[in-house]
Amino acid sequence: MQALPPFQTDLPATRIVFGAGAVDLVGDEVERAGIARLLLIGGGSAEAAVGRLGATLGPRLVETLREVRQHVPEPLAASAIEAARRASVDGVLAVGGGSAIGLGKVVAVDREIPLLAVPTTYSGSEMTPVYGTTGERKVTRRDLRALPSVAIYDPTLTTSLSPRVTATSGLNALAHCMEAIVGPGATPPSTLVAREAASILPGALRTCVRDGSDLDARSAAQYGGFLAGRALALAGTGLQHRLAHILGGRFGLVHADVHSVLLPRVAAFHERTDPEPMAIFAQGLGGGRPASETLDRLATDTGAPRTLEELGLPQEAIDVAVRDLDDTFDRAAIEALLGEAFVPMIRPST
Repeated sequence: MQALPPFQTDLPATRIVFGAGAVDLVGDEVERAGIARLLLIGGGSAEAAVGRLGATLGPRLVETLREVRQHVPEPLAASAIEAARRASVDGVLAVGGGSAIGLGKVVAVDREIPLLAVPTTYSGSEMTPVYGTTGERKVTRRDLRALPSVAIYDPTLTTSLSPRVTATSGLNALAHCMEAIVGPGATPPSTLVAREAASILPGALRTCVRDGSDLDARSAAQYGGFLAGRALALAGTGLQHRLAHILGGRFGLVHADVHSVLLPRVAAFHERTDPEPMAIFAQGLGGGRPASETLDRLATDTGAPRTLEELGLPQEAIDVAVRDLDDTFDRAAIEALLGEAFVPMIRPST
């Protein structure tokens, strides 16, 4: 039997409520948490869910913020914090994807109040203690207070997701899986959870893109995203997320789109530098092929973006991104990686 390496990890607790119709239990969870004055954050694709909850939460709901934006611009964060202070809220309910939940994290940490999350995409970001705000550049932080006290997963809230958002948010979750296996903070527990998530997500995403009404596939994708986020919470982030945050924050790109493009390339990079953990990741994805090839095929099959050119990124962005990296990375190798991301990957013909 192979000896386990020594490791340290945090196991913070979040209550999970999962299943079709779980959104109807949000009021019960707010009451259970002892929240008397609630701030509700959500908008965009989650507008219908926000309206539904707003009609059922009663007098506990004292403030609603419907403006959410990618990468949480600093003025929006400041405005939300001030609204929470002014309304004397003692809890935050964030409904939507990473933008809404990211803003909820900012408020929860600043005001030191509990966060309840109702995710409507598959990234799993609600289960990570990572959050950030963007001024001239995006600054990310890790704080266990950013984890929700309760996360409510209702797959019926995801059936209206477009095929593109379905695919890209799922690939974002797979980026979480990779970093939980190969990243600098990876541990045996994070690897175990990430490998399980990686075994669920590809098939679920393909089915969801093909048939958006398949509730079993939607449930599986949401469960895979939850596990992926949990894995990243155990391990922390690495190169994949560092690049995604730099490019997204600097150039206003959709976070999940950047993950979709970079993930196969960063996987190929790690296959050269960290072959053993990447073999574990590949096994989780189904085995038989390198993870980089499997991920690129998944992006192709689900219609996710595959090049930085598709995202409208200028070539000059490479210099900016490399300059923003810290000295722990091989800048020449990263420059080459980003340059290759402007054209589709070349896959073996068999």
